[in-house]
Formats: sequence, C-alpha cells, structure tokens
Amino acid sequence: SIFFPTADAKAPAAAAAEAQLPGAGIASLLDPLCGVLYDLLRPMLVHTTDVDALCELVDALRGAAATGNAAPVKSGAAVAPMQLAGVQRVAAGAAQDAQERLAFRTSAFVRDDLDGHQYTAAQLDFPKVVQDGKGVPLLPLERAARLLGALYGALETHVFQQLAQEVVAAAVRSAQVASAGVARTAGASHGRLLLIRSLLYLRERIAPFDVDFTSHDAELDFSSVQAELRRMLSGQASLAAFTSANALGALLTRSTPKVRDVVVDAKADVEARLKAACEQFIMAATKAAVESVLSFITKVTAVRVSTQPRKPLAEQAFAAPDKAKAVVERATQALLGELKPMVAAMRLYVNDETTRAALLSPVRSNVLEAHAQFEALVRDEYSAEDAASIGALDTSRAESAVEAALRA
Repeated sequence: SIFFPTADAKAPAAAAAEAQLPGAGIASLLDPLCGVLYDLLRPMLVHTTDVDALCELVDALRGAAATGNAAPVKSGAAVAPMQLAGVQRVAAGAAQDAQERLAFRTSAFVRDDLDGHQYTAAQLDFPKVVQDGKGVPLLPLERAARLLGALYGALETHVFQQLAQEVVAAAVRSAQVASAGVARTAGASHGRLLLIRSLLYLRERIAPFDVDFTSHDAELDFSSVQAELRRMLSGQASLAAFTSANALGALLTRSTPKVRDVVVDAKADVEARLKAACEQFIMAATKAAVESVLSFITKVTAVRVSTQPRKPLAEQAFAAPDKAKAVVERATQALLGELKPMVAAMRLYVNDETTRAALLSPVRSNVLEAHAQFEALVRDEYSAEDAASIGALDTSRAESAVEAALRA
C-alpha cells in the first residue's frame, strides 16, 4: 500500500534511521571494547579477597549499570543512551560476578574466621577484660557483625538471608567455644556469663536487619527403613516367606525414605540459647545461695514419705537442732560468700539493666521462697526453744539478707 507500508518495507528505513541516531557509530565501536573490558575485570574480581573492597565494587558497578536508565539523554548531548548500553551490560555482569565472589568469601569467612578461629589465652581472659571495664565483644563476633553490615546492602535479599543465617549460626558456635574455654580457666559461672554477654551482643546486632534469618533444607527421613530393619533383625519378618510378609519385599515397598523440610531460624536460635543460658545462671545462683536449705528440705520430705510411724523431726539424726542451726549459718554465709560475687560478676558482664533485672528477679524469688519454707518447717516441727536456737530467717530478715547480696 502506498499509504501503509508493510513491515518488510519499513525495515530498511528503520535500520537507516537507527544508523543515523546520535552515538550509533560510537556504540558499534564500544561493544568490542566493552567485551575486552569485561575480560579484564572478571579475573580481578575473582582474585579479590577483601570483603569491604568487594562490597564497594558491587555498589560502584551497580551505579554504572544503572547510569542512563533513569532519564534519556537529549539528542545532540555529549553522550547518548545508546553509547552507554555496552558499558551498562559490562557493569551489570561484573556486579553479578562481584556478588558471587562476595558470597564465596563469606562462606570462607564462616569456615576460617568463625568456625576455625583459635582463641588465645589473652582473648579468653574475660574476667580481666570485664574487670578493666572494657566493653569489647569476642573478636569473631565483632567481625561477624561487621560483615553482616557490609553484606546487607551489597547482596540481593534472598542471598543475604541465606548467608546471614550461616554467619549467625557460626557466630553462636564460636561464642560457645569461647564460653567453654573461659569455664575451664575461670569457672563455670564466668563461662555462662560470657555466653549470655555474647548472645546479647548478637541479638542486638542482627535486630536492625529487616530480613528473615531462616533457611530451608531438605533431608531424608530413614525412620521407616530403620523400623523394617529392626523387624528383620528381631525375627518378626522372615526372608524365606513367599508372601507379602517377606522381609525383603516389605523393606523395598514400605520403607521408602521420606523427604523432610527442615527450617533453621538463626534469630530464634539465638533467643532460645540466650534464654537457656539465663536459666542456667538463675539456677546456679539459686543453688549457690540456698543449697544447704534445699538439701535439708529434700531430706525432710523423703523422711516424711518413707518413715512409718514417723518420728519427730528433731529426733532425726540429720535434723537435730544443732544440725538445723548449721544449715542456717551456711545459708547466711552463702548469700555473701557465694551469691554476692556471682551477682557482681554478672553486673560486669551484662550492661543492660533490663537483662540484669530479668536475671536477678527469679533468683530473689527462689531464695526467699526457700528460706520461707525452711522457716515454716522449723516453726511447725521444733519446740519454741529449739526454733529460737536454730534462728531460721523470717521474711523480714531474709529479704534484708538477700537484698544485701544482690546490691551492687
């Protein structure tokens, strides 16, 4: 048609018009050079080991890849969008290569700097570190937190989530190793407190990241196979049977492994381990303060259940008035000699007042409850004269003694 040219008729005209666009000739010359540029860039990226440098490269290359996409350059300007197309392709490809290299270096960091970190004696001398008022975290955990901050803006969200889960899980393992080392050299209490301190640090550092710290892994469940094998070994299924009860046939037909989806939540794991570490500290502090009282009450309970007819408690060898008085003396000494140093160490390791309160409140309640039970037992089971000699702490005296032990 004269008025509506066909597509074949329009093609030469379109090609001619495109060839006349500003920068078309330069673009055709730049394309081969961009290929050479990429060939030079890629080996450099592959051999870059510094994570910070890789993050900066990703940011710069992303910016180069996005250049010219926001708004077209007017005809007659110094640089036209067509001229930048080849550069943008190179930048986009190099940015992806840099991200892949970054993911690889992160896995290497987890292997070498977290799981492979060997703590020195100086690094594990945390009682001295906190005594000197230094608020430094464990070195691997500090590096892990810094790495997560660098990766957050350099990787795609789904990639960051997977790597962040690995980094946090490895950081927890590293903290556990350090905690065990401190426990061996400075005692179990310092080991627990270091773990609490480290997990609090991790929780604080990962809280700002608005991502999901979960990963999904598939694993095979061989429980049905194990069940059939146990039946075979126990003789419940026979290999010689020519029926559906044949052990081998049942093994092949009914014991197919199942695929299970395993969800690992690094953030929830940090919370769970922190809760467990805090509960261990609470139980250890309670035991240190009232172990003698709890032991006495346990013996009394056992005697009441087993002895028939039951003799008066004061006539029991372990519960003679002088023995009960010794329990009170040991418990009173333990408040200042055992509990107070534990609380003082806790205040050095844990700076957050909310966490301090969460640790001390149950200890206070547990100790007061133990003394209240002991005081009631003495009042009910002993004469007034013996009770006065034993000197069990009443509510007011117990509260004063406990507060003195918990006071900073």
